[in-house]
Amino acid sequence: MVETSTQTDLIRLLYSETSIDECTEISHHLTEDDELISLNKDLHAVKDHLNTVVYHAQPHTLTNILNYAKHK
Repeated sequence: MVETSTQTDLIRLLYSETSIDECTEISHHLTEDDELISLNKDLHAVKDHLNTVVYHAQPHTLTNILNYAKHK
């Protein structure tokens, strides 16, 4: 059976959550599979975009979160 890398594997690699052996294996798959290469590029673009997103919570939302944390 031929083992291939999945989207989950690429996400784990992107966030440095793979072992050295897994990293090596996934990197090898990236040299052979154009579809995987494209998916990897897309995931990097999404991660870069997520890093630029600014969240603005309503004051009452923050109050609710803080009150909940106090009572836990």
